Amino acid sequence: MKKLASFTVLLLLASCTPGITSKLTTDKKLKELSENEAVHLLAPSTPLDKLYADKLLPVGELKVGDFTTAKENCELDGALKRLTQEARKVGADVIHIEKASPPNAANRCYHVKAKAYKTNTDDVAAEIGALAETQNSGKTLGSSDKAVIHFYRPKNAGAVLVGAKIAVNDTFIGRLRSGEYMSYDLTDFGPTDIEARTESPDNITIDVQAGHEYYVQCRMRLGVMVGRPYLLSQPALIGKIEWEEILENGKEYVR
Repeated sequence: MKKLASFTVLLLLASCTPGITSKLTTDKKLKELSENEAVHLLAPSTPLDKLYADKLLPVGELKVGDFTTAKENCELDGALKRLTQEARKVGADVIHIEKASPPNAANRCYHVKAKAYKTNTDDVAAEIGALAETQNSGKTLGSSDKAVIHFYRPKNAGAVLVGAKIAVNDTFIGRLRSGEYMSYDLTDFGPTDIEARTESPDNITIDVQAGHEYYVQCRMRLGVMVGRPYLLSQPALIGKIEWEEILENGKEYVR
């Protein structure tokens, strides 16, 4: 490996892990982490530099792009899994996602850019671990008297001109087209039925709890005439990352 004067090292991984690029920005040789050691993933909106500016060692930048085999998981969870594996190799225990771009006409897989860090004390690692756990749990609302469901439809997610009607507990709340999003507040908790409908419906049920945020992605499959929706209740961190991306690049549905 060649070390540049700025201590920036460009490491292109071998073909066994295509699509991952690591750019290390430290001259320190960090010990590789074991599978039992935690690596904490944080969403783009996390003010990491502000909260822990002097308590983290910047390790470098990580990027995940397209993979070469059809068997690879090209969804966001697959990309985050690969980022975590790479962070362990370079000794980083914190991954701060900077940008997550969904598949489109040009890219088959999720493209993710992140910064990797190493905590300098066990106390800092515990604090960041608690922050990551909060994001993973979805219990992120300051108020405990409501819950929020975020609905979004990624751009180019099939049948781009077709709007999917969204209903919560049989109440129509809006129509999502490609690249659109909306949020819906709930004060009644427990099992909640969600439906997306075009020429045919798709239904899921979420066990809604007070103080939580939920993320429901709507995509489209080929249908007989227009297209058939299908709904995905995303894990909180996955949904939060996708939600922040569509807030930046999408369009809010106006009721």
